[in-house]
Amino acid sequence: LICRKVFYRLISLIKKAAPYNLLHFSIMYVDAWSEFHKCFSPYHILDYILFSKHFRTEYITSFALKALPCAIIWFKIIWEQLTQDYTSRTPTPFLHKKDDERIDVILPCYNPHEGWEQQLIEKHKELEGMLNGYNIRFIVVNDGSKRGFTEEAVLRLTNNLPNTIIVDNKINQGKGAAVRDGIAHSDSELALYTDYDFPYKIESVCQVIKYLEEGYDVVVANRNHTYYSQLSTRRKLASHASRFLNFMLLGLTHTDTQGGLKGFNCKGKAFLASTRIKQFLFDTEFIYKASLDDTTFIKEVPVDLRGEVMLPDMKKGVFVNELKNLLMICWRG
Repeated sequence: LICRKVFYRLISLIKKAAPYNLLHFSIMYVDAWSEFHKCFSPYHILDYILFSKHFRTEYITSFALKALPCAIIWFKIIWEQLTQDYTSRTPTPFLHKKDDERIDVILPCYNPHEGWEQQLIEKHKELEGMLNGYNIRFIVVNDGSKRGFTEEAVLRLTNNLPNTIIVDNKINQGKGAAVRDGIAHSDSELALYTDYDFPYKIESVCQVIKYLEEGYDVVVANRNHTYYSQLSTRRKLASHASRFLNFMLLGLTHTDTQGGLKGFNCKGKAFLASTRIKQFLFDTEFIYKASLDDTTFIKEVPVDLRGEVMLPDMKKGVFVNELKNLLMICWRG
């Protein structure tokens, strides 16, 4: 009874000073409280003392049960804000355990273009030249390619880069499944994945590694105007719609989850390995799982698209399927 008196006193103060929306939620809570105690408490007579007949009829009686879910959500938010740890945290920098620390680069591959192996050899040379002190190892995952992924191309690649790991899947499962197959063969402290043709500039890839060295668990590529200017209208609308839904449905602050370039340490690798989406939206599931952990440090990095990269359009069926996957992420959490 004393708690109720204190609560009603707070409501009276809110009615004098608070804006309408907060007052509206407060009234809804009073409605739910009053309806509950009308059934279970001998003190419900207080509700009739506090409010006039018109107020009881128009607000309390009419909206009592409807207000209960809103009141529960409201107090849940208040409780989370009161118990949240607001102390500032900074990531712990990554320390090299040895001089030739290895970085695994997972490269999912499906129907690669002619000469893809030579391009990988050149990109490997560029990466090792810019990342002094690191041994770069490619993990190339063939996702059931019907053309391009020939024995001659693979032999040429492995002869020039002997430490390359080839994962040859005969059945096409999707990009998400291919990346997870590559993760299963990775044992490095730091790793990243991107498309086999390296759509972003090498400087952007090195920037991802830099933030991993600073201690971030997951580093996400944030696409700028150079990327969106290369997209068709349909794909551009789909990208913006994806970012909007990531914010509205999943509550993500890092909404650009489909950049195709992400770096991670061992902690981030565990989140990626736990994903279940087989197609493109595994990226979103990965970032969503990582963001649910308050101790995980996530960093966005602006990336630049290479000028000669051509981004193909996507079929309508892909968009419908990925929308289903987004709903599955919302459902499974």
